[in-house]
Amino acid sequence: MYLAVVNIELVMPGNCTLSDKRNIVRSNIDKLKKLNLSVAEVGNQNLSRYAELAIACVGCEKASVERVIENVRSICDSCAADTATFDVEWL
Repeated sequence: MYLAVVNIELVMPGNCTLSDKRNIVRSNIDKLKKLNLSVAEVGNQNLSRYAELAIACVGCEKASVERVIENVRSICDSCAADTATFDVEWL
């Protein structure tokens, strides 16, 4: 069994309000949950320009988990926020 934990820091463009940020983060979380992942906003919750997400992915084969992580990266790259960090930790 393979377990990967992905930590993502997002930076919102321009002068973003907390409401704008919540809409962007909620949209990303909804898209990521469609991949059957555990997703949570874990940091920077009161800062309007930054968000930190944590994602857990479990699979029987490392290659399948890596494919899911690449899908996560492409979703984050296509969102309205810039991806500042994308760290993967294997457990």
